[in-house]
This record gives sequence, C-alpha cells and structure tokens, in this order.
Amino acid sequence: MNEDNHGVPGVEKSVNAIKELKSHILRAKVQDSARADITSNLKEGEMFLVADWAMKFLPRKFREGQTDWFGKRGINWHIAVCATKKDDNYILDTYVYILDAQTPQDSQLTAVLMVDTVKDMVNRKRIDKVHIWSDNADCYKSTFTIYALYQELPNLIKSYNFCEAQDGKAPAIAIDLQQKGKYRVRVVTPVIDADAEKIHVKPISNISTLSNFEFSSDGLTVWRAYKSGPGKLIPWKNNVVTCLQLNVVHTWSSDVIPAILPPDDESEAHDESEAHDESAQPALKRRKTSDHVFHCSNEDCDRSFRTMTSLDNHLLLGNCNVHVEKKVVDRCKVMYNVKLQTINAITIQSDDAEKENTTEVPEERGWALKVKKPKVLFTDAQKQYLSEKFNIGKITGNKEDPAKVSRDMPYVLKDGQKRFTREHFLTTSQVASYFSRLALKDRKNDIQDQNDFTAASADKKLFGLKKQILSHV
Repeated sequence: MNEDNHGVPGVEKSVNAIKELKSHILRAKVQDSARADITSNLKEGEMFLVADWAMKFLPRKFREGQTDWFGKRGINWHIAVCATKKDDNYILDTYVYILDAQTPQDSQLTAVLMVDTVKDMVNRKRIDKVHIWSDNADCYKSTFTIYALYQELPNLIKSYNFCEAQDGKAPAIAIDLQQKGKYRVRVVTPVIDADAEKIHVKPISNISTLSNFEFSSDGLTVWRAYKSGPGKLIPWKNNVVTCLQLNVVHTWSSDVIPAILPPDDESEAHDESEAHDESAQPALKRRKTSDHVFHCSNEDCDRSFRTMTSLDNHLLLGNCNVHVEKKVVDRCKVMYNVKLQTINAITIQSDDAEKENTTEVPEERGWALKVKKPKVLFTDAQKQYLSEKFNIGKITGNKEDPAKVSRDMPYVLKDGQKRFTREHFLTTSQVASYFSRLALKDRKNDIQDQNDFTAASADKKLFGLKKQILSHV
C-alpha cells in the first residue's frame, strides 16, 4: 500500500477497534469468572462484599433538564452488600452509608466505609475470610485503599477483585432495595485528624493494569487477569497509613432480618438430548412460559426466573448457565465461517513467497491483557495546523468541526507535498481535546488582560488624584 491510499488509516483504526473490543470481551468473561468462583465456593465463615458509590441522592426536582442534572451537588451515599452462607443458603446484608455533608469520594473515605462494614459484620457473625468485589474507580483501585484494608483487617481480608471496565459489576443490582426493612442505614460524618502526620505511601506500579489482588502475611500478590500465571508478589513495606474516623450521626435499628436468597425458581433445565450440535439443524425456539418472565441480562445465559428478586440474586452471584452459540444467528455465523474456510482451502498453486503471505500468524499469549497506553505528544507541525484551524474560528466566528479537521488531515498539502504522514493523523477526540485546551488558555489570557486593564486604570486614577491633591497644597 502506498501513501496515496487515504482509506488505510480508517481501515487500521477499525481493525484496532475490533481488536480492542475482542480483548475487552475476553477480559470481561475472565474477570466475571472470579466473582462466580468466589460465590460458588463460599463457605460458612466467609463473606463476599460488593461495594459501590450510588448516584447522588436525591433529585431536587421531579423532572429536570440536563443542565440541572449534571454537576449537581447532591448527597453522597455508599452501598455495600455482604453475602454469607449458612446451611447452603446465601444470606444478604446491605449497608447504606449516607454522608451528611459534601464530602469527596476519595480513597480515604471509601476505605474506612468498607472497613466499618466488615467490622460490623464481624461483630454480628463469625467471619474468618473476606473477599471484596468492586469497579475500577480510583477510590477503590488505589494504593491507599489496598494498604488501609490490610492494615485494618490483617487477618480477615483475603482477596480483592475488580470487574472489567464498562462491564456491569452488579453492585447496583445487588443493593436489593426492593426488600424493605432488610438493610442497615447509617448517617455518618468523616472526622479528619488535622494533627496526624501525613505519610506518603509508595504507589503500586501500574496499578491501573492490575485486576486481582490476594493478601497474605508475606505480601500482596497481584495479577493482570484472573488465573493468568502465578502472579507477582509485592512485599509489604511496613507503611502505616492514617485512616479517617467515622462519626455516626444517626443509625437505624441494626436488629433487622437479613435477606435470605430463595432457591432458584428458574425453569427446568433442557434435556441433554437438546444439547447444541453444530452439525444438527437449528432447533426451534422454546416457547417461554408465562410464569418465567425475568431473564438474565447476559445474552449467553439461558436461565429465567419467576420473580425480580431471584433475578437480582442470580446477577449478584454470577452463576450463569452459559451455552455458547445457542441462538440460530450464532449457528449461522459458524456455518458461514466454515464456508469461508472451505473456500480459502481451495487455492491455486503459487510460489513460496505467496504461500508465506497467506500463512496464518498465531496470536501471542497475553494479547487481551490490559496495557497502559503511552502518552502521545503532538509534533510542532500538528500544533501549528490545529492552531491555524482554531484561529479561523476565532476570527470568522465559525468554529471548525473537529471531525472535519480530522478527516482533512490526509489531504492537507504544504509546498506541494503532503503535510502529514499516516502516523501523524489525529482522531476527532484528539482534535477536540486540543481545541478545548486552546479555548481554556484564551479565557485565562482574557482574564489576565482584564485584570491588567483594571490595575492600570486604578493606577491612573490614583496618580490623577494624587496630582490634584498636591496642586492644592
């Protein structure tokens, strides 16, 4: 391919997007298996905790526009669902912490809320091991949170697993607020010790790419993906972190009945004779009965339930019954793939070089692991081109569209030559981000110019007043 083929960047972008989506789907399946393994192997004396910050509470209006909704100062509340097991039944205890003042949702506050939840459960039940599951928010996946949990719960905390980003971690479903009277509510205020010495903990290297943490007395064992190798052991550095204290303003009665998960009320399992066979004809779709109206949101899961509560419990535990390619459309895709492979197998005799070009290159191990993307610095030519486009909008009043600027980059000429090569083409988001930085810089300059003008005017008036006074002396 030569440089004149302007469709190549778009094709390469699409190929990379497909690869990233493929990696994301695989990571989501692998990480979700961590939650399923913990809940399925949960024993008496062990606890599985799911934590999440809920949406700001409560709306000021019944209906409101986006301008009123975004950036609103609301009440923060944190929710944690604790799942334990007794007599082969899962028991759920939900803790709701409401902050009575505007408080940042940082790692210090998040860690102390989870610690308080675990300690309260330990006082009420026999808990020997604690496993935690949450999303990838900075307040959860942080070095301070990891060290604080081990410091405050040294003999209890065993593992901390994170779900894949944008993959529905189910804490919101696990809240189970439909079951009234079966959750504990506390109104708290964090107390900050101003005299406490600030200790800087050395951050865990590349913590954003890590997904699984296991605690032991020897150190912290980390994995980039669930069950991917032996892991890396990080010894404890004897760092003592300063945790916040919680002042309980008000609490509802803690003597409530926890929610006991009922047995699965799903429809009967399909007969083994109806198992999927790629060579068989697509089976007719089973007619759904009216008493099983709630179906798992996982497209690959075929379980259905009579009540919404049973569905919520199923999503919390993650015990999906996955049948690969159970749909007719999936079987059609497999048959189409087989046809394509058959066509590709019928090749014409060619030289060795052409055969080498058609040879499939196996993918390397670890291709789906999360990697930290390097920072991309704009070149001087890119900055100059974007500044020119931005200044056109300032002068004419018609701002340049970032998407159009991105599309025009392959065709821009300078001195009869292409101004940019393929590796220097920018995406729409990159152009829009640079434009926003230029706009912010202009606003700051305008404010500075206004301040200079105000100061100069004040000095001029003061000089005139001083001259007038001296003339009358």
